[in-house]
Amino acid sequence: MFRHFLSNEMADEIHHFAKIHRYDDRIAFKEAWTEWTKADDIEPLINEEIKRMRNMGYTSDIVKKMFVSARYYHRNAPDQDGHDQDGHDQDGHNEDEQNNPKIGGLSKEILRKMDEHISQTKTEKKPPQDQFNEFCIGHRDSIEKEIARLKAKCPQDKLDPTEVLLKFKKSYKNRYYTARKTPVP
Repeated sequence: MFRHFLSNEMADEIHHFAKIHRYDDRIAFKEAWTEWTKADDIEPLINEEIKRMRNMGYTSDIVKKMFVSARYYHRNAPDQDGHDQDGHDQDGHNEDEQNNPKIGGLSKEILRKMDEHISQTKTEKKPPQDQFNEFCIGHRDSIEKEIARLKAKCPQDKLDPTEVLLKFKKSYKNRYYTARKTPVP
């Protein structure tokens, strides 16, 4: 059994595409891929790669192989400098962590409100993302108050709004899954 690898040039182009679109959802990624494969500078590369791989005896769908490579390997693969998409090296350390202080933990009050919301909606058959969105809508004032508290703890130029949102999402989803593990009384 032979493994057929993409050429370095094609792999580099796919890697570049995947890094640009790494945060796209499945549908947006697919649409961007379709558009990218038709670009004037990419289409000839793809055609050349198809010829090269056919000559090597590859019989499956080569464009599908490229897409799968982009979507499931290159999108999450470390960059050439050895850092993953979040800037961590192979040991999981982030070079910027010393210059970018952590946000810190969420207050007990907001965590309690998350737990109450999860408890009240425990029997509903909704995905955690929908539950989180409902929590955000229903507890907007509490969330804004918590963000203000976090801003006071962290220098203004060091507080990334995306990081704050991810902190809320991660905390909520962790608590959601922990609560789901325990049986409903």
